[in-house]
Amino acid sequence: MINPFLFQLLTLTLPNTTIPVEHYSFQNALNQNKVSAYCNYQAGRKNHERLIITATNQTKKPVKIGIPAGTYYEASVSNWQDHIITKSDSVLLPPLSRKSISMTAFCCESHDAGPKRGGRFFLKENPEPKSLELCNILDSLNIMNYSAQTAVWALFSDRETSAIYGADSSTVMTLRTYLGGVLNKPIIPFNRGVYVKRVRVSGGSTNNVRTRLSPPPPTFHCGNQMKVDSISASDDIHLSLYSFETEEEVGKIAQESILLKGKNLSRYIYNISLPQMVADEVYLVRLMRNGVVFKEWMYETV
Repeated sequence: MINPFLFQLLTLTLPNTTIPVEHYSFQNALNQNKVSAYCNYQAGRKNHERLIITATNQTKKPVKIGIPAGTYYEASVSNWQDHIITKSDSVLLPPLSRKSISMTAFCCESHDAGPKRGGRFFLKENPEPKSLELCNILDSLNIMNYSAQTAVWALFSDRETSAIYGADSSTVMTLRTYLGGVLNKPIIPFNRGVYVKRVRVSGGSTNNVRTRLSPPPPTFHCGNQMKVDSISASDDIHLSLYSFETEEEVGKIAQESILLKGKNLSRYIYNISLPQMVADEVYLVRLMRNGVVFKEWMYETV
């Protein structure tokens, strides 16, 4: 068997040597045994998550494979969330070589648990056309924020278009319009004021949300505003504050008290102590469930 490293060295040093690259879609490359691949979960940064696909070129020729948006991976554990890739990518594999590719993905079921880091996923052949179309929209418009996650959940959970929301009204309405047609549901106009709350950081009260500069730490008293469904008492729940512009975490949210209410396992979050906030900024309060962004609220400070 030819040594792959020697093969690459020869192709780089021999003059006038051109080896044609064979191009395949990911599925065709697998079906024709040109490559083998396996997939593991890696928790993502910002809004989206990551699937790590490790592909091995089984041939003695360079192979380039394209991994399209809409590629669907099923979790190896029944109560883990399946994931769908929303950002296409390609990779060039030298002969008999192996590479790992980090792919942008979103979870498909809001009610299931987040997978463990390194958890194995299996490729699902022939995903539904409507999921391919949605992911192509997300890919072409480069939508990787929380609006994309709510759209994926709406598609796979057959939700109303009002379940899609986010900071950018145009993006939200693009996704609501598409899914309204696909799911045959009313296209509901997006009221940004419901999603975005204006708060004062110098004291006072706005929209039933109170904040104070630290020290003492500013506090949100949200009442039922932060109602969260579809989580269980065993879920690992954390809250964090993020800058909307940079997507960087400003700090952890401590001292939250969470009330479990009713058989539907809704939680109401009260008296949240926040890191210091400044005026004229936009923040995201994100609830992480088992390491995955589950819900977020947006605040503009004045």
